[in-house]
Amino acid sequence: MNTPNNHPAFSIKQILFIIMLMAVTISACSLSSLTSAVATVDADAAAATVNAAVVATIAAETTETAVSLTTTPAETTETAVSPTTTPVASFTPSPTNDSATATPAPTGQNESNGQAAADTTAPVFSTVDASDALVYYNGDSCGRTAVTIQATITDDVGVEQVWVNYRFMGDAGGGDWRQMNLTAVGNNRYEATIDAAQMVGNELQGEDGVMQYQVFAEDAAGNGNSMPQGHPYGVELVSCSVLGDPPQPSSLSFSSIIHVPTMGIFYGQCNNDPTLLNVQAGIDPLDQIASAQILYHYENAMGVSPTYTVDMFQLGIGEYAGDIDTAVKAADTMGTEDGVLSYFVRAIDNNGGILDSSQIDVLLYHCVPLELPPAIQLPMIEYFDESMVVNPGDTVFIEWNVIDACKVFLDDVEVNSRGTHVYAIPNNQAALIYDHILTAWGSTCDSNTQVEASVTIQILNN
Repeated sequence: MNTPNNHPAFSIKQILFIIMLMAVTISACSLSSLTSAVATVDADAAAATVNAAVVATIAAETTETAVSLTTTPAETTETAVSPTTTPVASFTPSPTNDSATATPAPTGQNESNGQAAADTTAPVFSTVDASDALVYYNGDSCGRTAVTIQATITDDVGVEQVWVNYRFMGDAGGGDWRQMNLTAVGNNRYEATIDAAQMVGNELQGEDGVMQYQVFAEDAAGNGNSMPQGHPYGVELVSCSVLGDPPQPSSLSFSSIIHVPTMGIFYGQCNNDPTLLNVQAGIDPLDQIASAQILYHYENAMGVSPTYTVDMFQLGIGEYAGDIDTAVKAADTMGTEDGVLSYFVRAIDNNGGILDSSQIDVLLYHCVPLELPPAIQLPMIEYFDESMVVNPGDTVFIEWNVIDACKVFLDDVEVNSRGTHVYAIPNNQAALIYDHILTAWGSTCDSNTQVEASVTIQILNN
């Protein structure tokens, strides 16, 4: 059964007319928005196509004048149109490298040419010393024969080589320089041991002497340095053959060793500074002491002196004393530089046994005599006439004599140190007083050594 259609019926012409109105309306809207939206170009083109179709239909249906508004429109099928989407540019972020690290700047190179900077710094010496101040040769029965040379050296890059040059010197001269490498022992220290008993040979001809030594260092770049810079250091050498038979072990012992002054000693042309070092030693037992000596030498940057000996005298029970006069030998080695006086006491018992004390160092200073100013000497006015009374028309005679004067002045006029001054009093002058002043300058030839005397001449009335 058909369901009645309640919609009003429209004729074909009416439907076409309605479509035409709708198309015109759509076309007008599309044309007005054309200038503001480029994205609607496709829709406007579709509307223009519909307009063309409507115009063609109207032209074909010019004979139709009546339109029925009650005609039921024919069913039409709608077609879905997918909108055209304007593509949007997507932003791709630049990649980041979180793990990237800066390339370190090269080190140890010259910035201008990229070459390694040249090493021009020489090794630096802190200390150079010897383990013993005295060793023996010509046998090993007298005591220590080997001495260890030690040096502390640093370098900004590294020490490449260290060696010691040494030779043996005596009154008859000395031998050639020898060389021995020092070995690194840690903490920037280097050392080498020289055995004098095996090396001295005939160079000292059996006499006592000294081993002179100087330490050298060099780095990989060839920069070199040495210590000492001037005269070499020294270690005393004693011949066992000079001592005779090997000594017996000593039965002695030291109870005390002191020296005065304690703060240092001087040498050179000194005024009031002490140049005499008094050494006192307590030695036990008293009945076993045969003799006692002081052995000493001087040392500074200029070098080391030979070892000198001073016999000690008995001061009291078990007390021995001796004096070292630095004015005698110090200047020969020390020049004019400060340094050290090093000494030790040697005690010999009745059996020939030798006991040496430890080495003791005393600061040694060079003194220069004070240049005292020349003694100030005043002149002496031996005589200058006394004051006198005269009459107008009289003749005045003034005489003087000055001793040890540089200059003499009479009334500010320079005169001889011995002289006279004579003048006559005018007849028309009376009741007047003349003052004459004699001035003498002494050894400084200025007013600092000035001496004066005066004479008054009184003129009476006529």
